[in-house]
Amino acid sequence: MSNSISFDDQLISIFDSIGINRQDVSINRIEGGKNNRTFAALIDKKPQFLIKHYFKDPQDNRDRLGIEFSFISFMWYNGIRTIPKPIACDNKSGIGIYSFIEGKHINQEELKKDHIHQAVKFFLHLNTKRNNNDAYLLPIASDACFSICDHLMNVEKRINRLNRINDDDSISKQAINLIQNRIYPTWKNLKKKCIKQFEKENINIFQLLQFNECCLSPSDFGFHNALVTNEKQLVFIDFEYAGWDDPIKPLCDFFSHPDIQIPYKFFIKSLRSISSYFCSEKLGAVAEILYPVYKIKWCCIMLNEFMPIDIKRRCFAQSCKSKYRIKEKQLTKINHYFEKYFQDEF
Repeated sequence: MSNSISFDDQLISIFDSIGINRQDVSINRIEGGKNNRTFAALIDKKPQFLIKHYFKDPQDNRDRLGIEFSFISFMWYNGIRTIPKPIACDNKSGIGIYSFIEGKHINQEELKKDHIHQAVKFFLHLNTKRNNNDAYLLPIASDACFSICDHLMNVEKRINRLNRINDDDSISKQAINLIQNRIYPTWKNLKKKCIKQFEKENINIFQLLQFNECCLSPSDFGFHNALVTNEKQLVFIDFEYAGWDDPIKPLCDFFSHPDIQIPYKFFIKSLRSISSYFCSEKLGAVAEILYPVYKIKWCCIMLNEFMPIDIKRRCFAQSCKSKYRIKEKQLTKINHYFEKYFQDEF
């Protein structure tokens, strides 16, 4: 007989800690997450809490629960309300409980200028808190960049990691072909071009950021991690990669995300606001040069499903039955994205 505690027993303990009887709560699975399992906790048939059961694996030592709960707690207790309220967590079971947000995700056709404005406003509001004493206790963001070289090396590492794909099914062979014959050659040329541009602008790619040039970053920042309420207010979710970073990274990630593609003119407009806030003359020039680098980065991210630990995490979150179909869907998505931004390379 197994000595492991069931998921429901773990919930009983957590609900007891916040004064709620587990018998008064019904749990409904929410589909669609990519990294963790999520559930709605209903009381009197109304959703009250969001339960996140975080992925854990010996090959993935990221403390997803600890990072997200501490970052959300920091924001909440510093007056930011366009996020879920942190309720309780249990590190041993890997479960976090947050307030339930009634809202829906935006799709490409629904995107409005006001949504972009709200997202940039949220980022700037978050960074009005970066000099608070408790901000210094927050971790460094996942894949944080503190020099221009870090941005370039981040992509280089992702491409090198993808070279370890070794499945011999037909869809994996197509992915390997895409990496070796299209993504890597494009990256090689783009990296050289970027370095030449930085040299022309007399910008040192190895110079480290000063602390006052760093930001508090949501990290995986985009409309894929935002909900629109009935009041048309954006609420931001998912902060398991969050922490201290270069403001260029969340900005370029946000405007390069493949799920909702935002016109370049809004990138430039937002760049001016963020450059002004951080009082940085070179931030804008650097971000413009690095912008296409982040397109390659997202090509690499979309290929994560071809890596064993990443597909394992997806299947944990989504209870998937066909790894092949997930890979097939991702390959179609990346081909469309790559063709849109890099078709002139060939």
